[in-house]
Amino acid sequence: MLAPMSSIRSSFIRLAIKGVLFTVFICLPSICLANANIQRKVLVLYNSETSQTPMRNIGFSSCQTILNYYGILTDYRDVSQRPLPDPETMSAYRGIITVFNSTDMQGAIEYLTWQNNQFKADKKIIVLGNMGGSANRKNNPILKNLIDKSFRYLGLEYEKDFTANQTLLRYVYKDKERVEFERNYPFFPTIYEKYTPIHNKVKTYTSIKRIDRKNSLSSTVITSPTGGFAKGSFMLWEGSYYL
Repeated sequence: MLAPMSSIRSSFIRLAIKGVLFTVFICLPSICLANANIQRKVLVLYNSETSQTPMRNIGFSSCQTILNYYGILTDYRDVSQRPLPDPETMSAYRGIITVFNSTDMQGAIEYLTWQNNQFKADKKIIVLGNMGGSANRKNNPILKNLIDKSFRYLGLEYEKDFTANQTLLRYVYKDKERVEFERNYPFFPTIYEKYTPIHNKVKTYTSIKRIDRKNSLSSTVITSPTGGFAKGSFMLWEGSYYL
C-alpha cells in the first residue's frame, strides 16, 4: 500500500519513527544468507472506534513510505474487528505496529491478553503513540496487570504520573542521529508520563524529567530486543489529526 504525498506533507515525521522502524524491523543479521526465507510482512493495528481508518492513522501517513522503501509489506487491520488473528495467521508476520490515537478500546482485556501472547511468541511489537486498551487501568487490577506486562515485555516500567504542565518538564537526553531531524523539539516537552527502562538492552533515544520530582527520568522513545515505543508528541512535528 503506497501513501499519497499529500498525507506525507501534512504530517512531517521525526527521524525517531524511522529510527525505531529501522532498528526493530529492517536491520537483518549479517549472517542472513541471500537465499534465506525472510519474513517481510508486518501487521498494522488501528482502531475504527476512535475514527481511524486504514489510511487515516500515523502508520499510513508517516511510516508507510519508509516501510515501502525497505521492502516491508503491510496489512492494516481494525482492532475492533474480533476475533483477533490466530497463531496460524500471525505466523506470516515479522511483527506488529500499533498506531492507536487513544488509550480507549472496547474489549481491552481481550486485546492486551492477545498482545502479550504475541510477545510470548517472539513477535516484535512497535507501539507508536498510545498503548491500546490502557485507559481506566486504575480501577481494574486485571487490566492494570496486563498493561504492566505489555510495557515490561517492551523493557519498560510504566508509572504514569501524568502532567501537561510544560513549565515542570525538561529534556534530559536526545539522540541527535535519531531525533530533531527536521527541526528542534519544542523548548519544553509537551507532556510527561514515566517510562523507566528495566534492563540495559533498552536503547533510549529521548528522555525527559519533571523538575518537581526526584527520580523522574522517563524514556519516551526507545527500542529493545522485543520491539519499540514512541510516545506521540515525541515523534511528530505536526498534523496531530493523524494521531
